[in-house]
Amino acid sequence: MMEPDIAAVAAMISDPARARILWALADGRGLPAGELARRAGVTPQTTSSHLAMLTRGGFLLMIPQGRHRYYRLANARVAHLLESIAAFAPELPNGGGNRCAPELRLARSCYHHLGGRLAVVITQAFVDLGWLLEDGLSYHLTDVG
Repeated sequence: MMEPDIAAVAAMISDPARARILWALADGRGLPAGELARRAGVTPQTTSSHLAMLTRGGFLLMIPQGRHRYYRLANARVAHLLESIAAFAPELPNGGGNRCAPELRLARSCYHHLGGRLAVVITQAFVDLGWLLEDGLSYHLTDVG
């Protein structure tokens, strides 16, 4: 079995602006480059470079709609990667420029699952009730669940 190049993936998301771009798209919606520039706190030119790199790297898809181009996460695996890393990441003191609406931090759907603080509370309740068994970074349904 070949060893995965984890460092290449980490390098792709290690830039704070690229990380903010990816996180802005974590809810599954597509956004135009201008909005992503605003959320990342960088110039449109810098954003364009980051978007090209993330698209080439397989993290993003560009969807043309008329004169506009919308960017979104390439697939649910990218969303899962971001959520997994976010579970280990410390909170930024100023929110890291995240302008996510408070209701989206509370509850949202991300691709095919529930996200946000509500999802964390529900998951923990299922573990406490014995419906789910936590196994490292994943969960398994118990016979009771």
